[in-house]
Amino acid sequence: MKKTQLLNYSFSFIYVLGKVTLGLLLHPYQTMLSLVREKFFLWLTLAPTIIFFVLTLLWRAIFRPLILLFFQANCPLMIAKTSVLFFCLFWQIALLYLLCKFIVLIKESKL
Repeated sequence: MKKTQLLNYSFSFIYVLGKVTLGLLLHPYQTMLSLVREKFFLWLTLAPTIIFFVLTLLWRAIFRPLILLFFQANCPLMIAKTSVLFFCLFWQIALLYLLCKFIVLIKESKL
């Protein structure tokens, strides 16, 4: 496989991942229904958890030391991190609920 072809496939895959994740954020009902029907990107149901872990790694490695270098206040940083945690947690719960709902409906062949 040529290097440019591999690069094109990589960019296409990243584009699809971004598009599906954005769809799960903006239109979770429609996107989850299409994910359950297609089953190829069903693992993206765990997108909020993956996003939270990536943000946590970036936070600990880059942003927190940089912010603490200039500012000594730790309380606003903890509030921001807790807000992101709860957002990702509730988003994950909503996606898992929709996943279970659509799997049951498809097994009953109502969709």
